[in-house]
Amino acid sequence: MRNFTDFMIWNHIFFIIEIFHAYYKKDYMLVFLASSTTYLSIERHRTMYTKYNMIEPIIAKSSMVYMTCRCLYEFAMYEKFMFLLSESISFFIWDIQKYNYEKIHPWLHVSIALNAGIYLNYLN
Repeated sequence: MRNFTDFMIWNHIFFIIEIFHAYYKKDYMLVFLASSTTYLSIERHRTMYTKYNMIEPIIAKSSMVYMTCRCLYEFAMYEKFMFLLSESISFFIWDIQKYNYEKIHPWLHVSIALNAGIYLNYLN
């Protein structure tokens, strides 16, 4: 079992910051998806992948799909470009994590939190 002081766990604080940001912006769907993902992800990583292995990745990807769809529908062209650029960086990290999951995956958390921040900053 991992400790809360492990980078894999404590970096979820970046998700929590964006959950409050989403609440402030009144994006309650993202609040729900991000809160669910954050809880399940912390538990999944803390227990070394013995819990929530099926549902956590699905909800996490649903959060990204939700933000992407809303971005494509509502944002101006420049805003779409910036969000999709940040999202492509997350996809790159997601792809290379197979080479050293323990060291690279926590950075996926950070990049996705940045994606959420960019999305929320452009949200009206």
